[in-house]
Amino acid sequence: MATYTKKLHIRKNNIITDICLYTTTSEVGSDYVILNINGNIVYAKLGSTTDANASPLRIRKSSSVYAVLTQATPPYGSISYTVAGTYTFTTSGGVTKIKITLVGGGGAADDYWEEDNKEGYIDPNYSCGGGGGSGYFSTGIYDVTPNTSYIVTVGAGAGINSNYKQTYGKSSSVGNIVSVNGGQTGSRGSNTDGGIGGVNGTKGDINQLPMKGGTGGVPPAPYAPYGKGGNGGEPAGYGGAKATAGVNGMVKIEWGIGIQ
Repeated sequence: MATYTKKLHIRKNNIITDICLYTTTSEVGSDYVILNINGNIVYAKLGSTTDANASPLRIRKSSSVYAVLTQATPPYGSISYTVAGTYTFTTSGGVTKIKITLVGGGGAADDYWEEDNKEGYIDPNYSCGGGGGSGYFSTGIYDVTPNTSYIVTVGAGAGINSNYKQTYGKSSSVGNIVSVNGGQTGSRGSNTDGGIGGVNGTKGDINQLPMKGGTGGVPPAPYAPYGKGGNGGEPAGYGGAKATAGVNGMVKIEWGIGIQ
């Protein structure tokens, strides 16, 4: 928003209230008051006397009484970050609340297990790997300061879990406001059981056809494409699908009308 460099100050009962001024009518909508400050035409937003941004100043217009608002609500806007990495998000003038939706990076799956017996052939003891857990999910509205920068981190999905290494998805966050963890890893199968899935991930099969690796967990719709856990690996002779990595998380930030 194009906020004018100066503000209107009013005093009532020894309390000073600052009122934001704007340079175009598109920023204040259909109800506004016009001011001329040193030859510059600027506008102040009018609204209900019960509005959360209502100042003590009242204006009568067309037989209705309005409050001059301390600030106009910015138009709706949003931005989504879906590639793992670090970014900077800066709130614009007038933005005092933002809605943040986050998904952490998905956890990796693990591979299948098979047992070699002493006679030199593959014994029919197989188990599939467990699916990785989905990245954790959160959404909420938070107070912020206008014209302030916040570091945004999108958690990476975990790589393939091999050699029993624990490979968790990375966390996603916005500044110190909110953070969510990445998904847990799936486990490798054993000679007694299929691999255990991470949170929301399913367990792998053992000694049954068709043998299926565990399915990776997914966050709630409509964010299911992000932060998905990897799918568990399967024996080569029984489907043969390789274990897959977790999917990157995401961060979505919304502001303006409908948010504040």
